[in-house]
Amino acid sequence: MPKNNSNRNYKIGLFAEILTCIYLIFKGYRIIKWRYKIPIGEIDILTKKKEVFVIVEVKYRKNNESAMYSISNNQQKRLINSAKWIMREYKTEKIRFDAVLISGFNIKHIKNAWQEM
Repeated sequence: MPKNNSNRNYKIGLFAEILTCIYLIFKGYRIIKWRYKIPIGEIDILTKKKEVFVIVEVKYRKNNESAMYSISNNQQKRLINSAKWIMREYKTEKIRFDAVLISGFNIKHIKNAWQEM
């Protein structure tokens, strides 16, 4: 049973990330990488709009409130460290962190969801 549940969660996660990519493209973002594996971990989506690189964390939950609370401090710290890697790799200092929260087909895009601590 847990195997089926984890497979279901994996598929829901893929769906949420694909939906987010489509949403961001319609909003004028350029998708740089999806499921981007770097030495520090994985970034759900790396996008760029104008000159700003955006690290996007995607969360799918039953409601947007629980989705926002599911982004832990440890995840934020890992993504902040990932941003430092991205800044070196892409030679940029213009970077921000967004969260895309999905419940059903309801999409909430939070720009600057958090900043470096």
